[in-house]
Amino acid sequence: MPYTFVTFDLAVVKKAYDIVWQKPHINKTVIIHLGVFHTIMSYLGALGKLVTGSGFEEIVTEARLCVHGSIDGVVGGKKYNRAIRVHVTVLEALERLLFAKFEQDTDLQLTRDFTPDM
Repeated sequence: MPYTFVTFDLAVVKKAYDIVWQKPHINKTVIIHLGVFHTIMSYLGALGKLVTGSGFEEIVTEARLCVHGSIDGVVGGKKYNRAIRVHVTVLEALERLLFAKFEQDTDLQLTRDFTPDM
């Protein structure tokens, strides 16, 4: 294989990049990836930036998905488990609102226990 792909945690990635950048002619075939955990945390932080100031924090605390003291960690993506739980719950609520609006706009009445004829 012409290239070596390596996946590390954030702390190790910082050190690995220092090693690779010190001697780029030797390590030119080494490609370093950030691990999935830290990549998801970055995405959660980006989502938090998008929803900051939109009332997201108030909705989440009023719905008791998260307490006011840890909302900054959820919005920033630092509290991983809580952030995943909050974002998944809010996504489900937004999808339900979107579908309800779709039903209203198209006058489509779907029943929840629809079973197709066989």
